[in-house]
Amino acid sequence: MGDKVQEIKDGGINGCLGLDQFDWGGKGGKIYEIWKCEPCCGSPCNPKDAIICMATWYCCGFCAQSKLFASSLGGECGCLPHVLFSFFCSGCSFWFTRYNLRQKNGIPGNLLGDCMCVYCCGCCAALQHLRASTVDDWALLPCKFVPVAEMKVIM
Repeated sequence: MGDKVQEIKDGGINGCLGLDQFDWGGKGGKIYEIWKCEPCCGSPCNPKDAIICMATWYCCGFCAQSKLFASSLGGECGCLPHVLFSFFCSGCSFWFTRYNLRQKNGIPGNLLGDCMCVYCCGCCAALQHLRASTVDDWALLPCKFVPVAEMKVIM
């Protein structure tokens, strides 16, 4: 936990407000680049993959978020803790997913800045998450589900 506190101290005011996380570079891009649809809508973008992406997140967003949260931790989606944590603590699940994806991709920032991005720019942050991850990280088909997984919420 001490390294998380040091991250916040090192980030200063820009890090605490999440301003240092607006540009993830690479596939994640800038947080406000909501028009960029790759790889979520296929690579290159195509209507079939766009419809699958939109239907998944519109109709089964909770399940897709649970799977994205689990994959951000480097594991398979499990009923406990991923699905239950995402259901009962959806805001924290979204927040920790951002933190884990950022850590996984080596993007600078801190936990407090992640919180600010998620709660102040939620839609933009969600699209940045999708651009920074692969379709396999959140796609529900084919379904591989484990009943219980190791309890871990942040890397």
